[in-house]
Amino acid sequence: MVDEYHAHETSEIYDVLASGMVARKEPLMFIITTAGFNLSRPCFKEYEYVSKVLDPDMPQENDEYFAIICELDKDDEGNLIDDINDESVWIKANPIVATYDEGLTAIRSELKVALEQPEKMRNFLTKNMNVWIDAKPNGYMKMGKWKSAIIKPKEVMPYPVFLGLDLSSTTDLTSIGMTFQLPNRKFIVQQHSFMPEDKLQERMNTDNVRFDLWRDQGYLTTTPGSVVDYSYVEQHIIDMREQGYNIVEIDFDKWNATHLIQILENHGFTMVEIPQFLRHLSFPTKEFRSAVYRRNVQHFGDPLLHWALSNAITKTDAQENIMLDKDKSIERIDPAAAVINSFSRAMVGATQDLSSHFLNNWSM
Repeated sequence: MVDEYHAHETSEIYDVLASGMVARKEPLMFIITTAGFNLSRPCFKEYEYVSKVLDPDMPQENDEYFAIICELDKDDEGNLIDDINDESVWIKANPIVATYDEGLTAIRSELKVALEQPEKMRNFLTKNMNVWIDAKPNGYMKMGKWKSAIIKPKEVMPYPVFLGLDLSSTTDLTSIGMTFQLPNRKFIVQQHSFMPEDKLQERMNTDNVRFDLWRDQGYLTTTPGSVVDYSYVEQHIIDMREQGYNIVEIDFDKWNATHLIQILENHGFTMVEIPQFLRHLSFPTKEFRSAVYRRNVQHFGDPLLHWALSNAITKTDAQENIMLDKDKSIERIDPAAAVINSFSRAMVGATQDLSSHFLNNWSM
């Protein structure tokens, strides 16, 4: 039996149990869990699959899988239809607890605390109402909104593209973010990342994600040795130009970037520093998220970028300016930071002065 599957970072225990039953004539595994708040974990993928099996309008069928989901009703966008204050709907998520007085009293008490202390509402929704919450404390992006911005791959080469660099540590993930300017102030974003080959398995073990699969899918390049070879980053950008991409400029975080920036300048690229301060990054960070929610920013479903955005949390100052917080984001966010670096310039255009534009919009 697998209990509280939502808390499992990987499917390792599930897989071990499943493989251990292959010789049995009638193997049986139970998975018991409430909802959770990390949509990148295997439990949410299981939830999505089971939801399709239970939906009569979906083609998925599995006669070997008994499933029951007790949850409040949501619309097609994943928003709650049921009012959590309406006690008559509680039984949908609490088919036992909501049938007796003591259980109802306990739920009322939990709801009262959650309404008075908003930071506890996430736990109330996941534990008491069985609602998946696609956010973490100070989480940057609602991943359901990000998922709804996926479009079918299309030709983007003719469009102007701004590249964003986040070089991070030479032993870690280095990323190129790409923001393509489409007509009518719409954008398509992509990323490509780099990791030392000798660190691949270590990072897979510590981060519990399939970097090897993302490499094979073309979202990640591994470079020889134990540190990122920046010549691969340089060559990737040169190859893009030679393939016909209309690279307007390269927007960079100057940390650890001095040598590569000089090389790229010698290749004729326009280089623009993106200061990594709240007053500079708050407006583009907010605007990128808002554009995703309005579907003015779209993407092709890159799983590495999805993972990075799901990891991202923000820091905020007294004026409610925000930026991604690398120090407090436990897992890697470099592809997300690189994309925002590129978007920060694509959103205003290369002809505008970056600092004056951001400072004029400071505290928005």
